[in-house]
Amino acid sequence: MQINNKRIDYLINKFKIVDSTLDYSDLDIFTNITGGDSDEVYFIINKLTNDIIISRPVLDLLVSADPTIKKVYSQWIMNCLNKILRVHFTNDLTVYNLERNLFNTKGALTFLNEDLPQVFKYLTIFDQLKKTKIFREQSKSNMSIIDLKDATDINQYHSIHTVYDAIFPYIPKNYGEFFLKLQTYSVGKEAEIVFEDKTFMVYIPFSRRANEVLNEFASWCTTQSGNTQFTRYTKDYKRPDGAHSKLYVVINKNNYNMFQLHFETDQINNNSNRFDEQNFIKNFLNISIGLNNFFYNELLSLSRFIKGNKYAKRAISLGYGKILIDMHDIDAKTITIRNMKLTPDLSLKRFDQLKMVVLIETQLNEFPNDVLNVSNLEVLSLPKNNISFIPEDISKLKKLRLINLVGNRLTVLPESIKYLDPSNGGSLLRLSLSKNLFTPLYIEKLKELIPNVDLE
Repeated sequence: MQINNKRIDYLINKFKIVDSTLDYSDLDIFTNITGGDSDEVYFIINKLTNDIIISRPVLDLLVSADPTIKKVYSQWIMNCLNKILRVHFTNDLTVYNLERNLFNTKGALTFLNEDLPQVFKYLTIFDQLKKTKIFREQSKSNMSIIDLKDATDINQYHSIHTVYDAIFPYIPKNYGEFFLKLQTYSVGKEAEIVFEDKTFMVYIPFSRRANEVLNEFASWCTTQSGNTQFTRYTKDYKRPDGAHSKLYVVINKNNYNMFQLHFETDQINNNSNRFDEQNFIKNFLNISIGLNNFFYNELLSLSRFIKGNKYAKRAISLGYGKILIDMHDIDAKTITIRNMKLTPDLSLKRFDQLKMVVLIETQLNEFPNDVLNVSNLEVLSLPKNNISFIPEDISKLKKLRLINLVGNRLTVLPESIKYLDPSNGGSLLRLSLSKNLFTPLYIEKLKELIPNVDLE
């Protein structure tokens, strides 16, 4: 295919593309980002100007993903890459962080290494469809692209995912054979159906061809024929026990909506390959108790290997806050959780050997009443939360030696706190109350209630 050199020259000038062989080796000024299977430089970050430079090999890759002879989509593809590079993810440690700019080089490399085959495929279909009357008419009622004024204008599509939404109704699909193929691969041990109820199925492929069967219904790079992404996701990544990683494909059997979950890379992607955790929670987990319990148990088993890990964080964002408690052994003597959101229902009663509970900055708005059932508790530390009330029954915890309530919203404590003083049969030695809303007058009264307790 003959390349339109004028268009290439225009792109080089517009996007300031540079020759990767030029010298950008001064590490005090430049940070070089390599990509692909070689050490070829894809991006150069200028630390002095807070800007990012794109190299010629990147342009060549993008142009090769344009299926047209005149390369009419190349600038749009370049704009897609540029948007990805400049998306600001302040909580993503893999994003290059300058004083003012954040460059999403990880996302850009994923786009180049994983998504370009789909770009070529989808633009080929789009280029054919946009010339037809049926596409122009039916696009007006396609709810996924309803905001587009002209569905035939590529520049109105903000990403390749939106293009996929537009062409999805026109991609040939064999609904009749789809579930039969999934069952066949499962029986043949090339996949496993690990959960199924009347609405949902969870399918885990073990071979490339068992995964490629999903290609008709989803735009994930792992389902594309002939690439190595399936192998990379399942073999190169490891679970905490050292086993190969798993791709969980969750299918709504009624409407063929799907999600692909890969916990090691923190992906919860819908059919269009967009991260869409909220939709997964609302229209999948909240619909099926069985599906909800399946993923809770999966994440619980993964979280137990390394406490405070990314699996637990993902579980929390999916609404499984209690996993932070359940991941502890039943004979645990200490439970410590910090900087993770909790709900007051902690289910602690089963931990009959528990002596210390430390919950720091866990966004608790209420006192966790469940600790009142831990009769052997000696240390209760709840600093930097939003607790405004302590129940009278705290007096039942006669073995408490230390209570830390620093940085909450307390104005008073229950009168029954006096029964924790050693003079009344309690064991309390220290009570930390700074950075609350107590008045000096109330603190003086508290000293009279618990005269043998060190107040801080």
